[in-house]
Amino acid sequence: MIVAILGLFLPVYTIWRGNQKAPLPSFTSSDKIRLYYINSLILLAGAGVVTLVWVLQDRPLASMGFRVFEWSLWIAFVSGSLIVLYLVDVLIEMRIPKRRILTEQRWRERTPFMPAIWSEFRHYLFLAGAAAVAEEVIFRGYFITYLVEILGDSLASSGLAIAIPAVVFGLLHIYQGTKALVKIMVLALPLGLLFLLSQSLILVTIIHFVIDVTGGLLSLSLLANRESVTSKSESPATK
Repeated sequence: MIVAILGLFLPVYTIWRGNQKAPLPSFTSSDKIRLYYINSLILLAGAGVVTLVWVLQDRPLASMGFRVFEWSLWIAFVSGSLIVLYLVDVLIEMRIPKRRILTEQRWRERTPFMPAIWSEFRHYLFLAGAAAVAEEVIFRGYFITYLVEILGDSLASSGLAIAIPAVVFGLLHIYQGTKALVKIMVLALPLGLLFLLSQSLILVTIIHFVIDVTGGLLSLSLLANRESVTSKSESPATK
């Protein structure tokens, strides 16, 4: 049931919502902060549910990735390649003037809830941590492990077990636009491979957190100018 919800219902619902042409509302600083904590609680609750289901099925938490890992050459290579891939993309989007303008426009239209000032970023850090933990537990720890058990651990089956959650994870971010969706899918593939190589959630969660925090810092750079005037009118109690 949970796999059906993750793999079918949520992507279909997200695509349907993404096809709705209604513009996103404007967000005040207090709106953003409230959204960060509400989404954090929802994500953590979801991770708690899948973990509880796993335990109630008499499956060890270690098999879901709740354990330490040992470094290997392949783990170092994949994690290093993932970080380099992400940093190259960031440099392209931020350093090439035309790309930066388009990126700023896309972020303002698609993700106006991202932090634009440091007071928002401090609260955003909680969301980044919650998202890193919860999404890795759900999409790598639960989803991939479940698919490997169902499909088998052959090379082809493992590839499918990595690819399916990556596609689903990308589709859940369709509201960010097709370009962002593809990038998220591409980044999710090596995260899935890292999980299978390490059999642990530790490394993928750390990398996920670093990517989300970097995204928040980029948002400060892209959105700060226009939003800072609005934020000054907010009451100090909302910051």
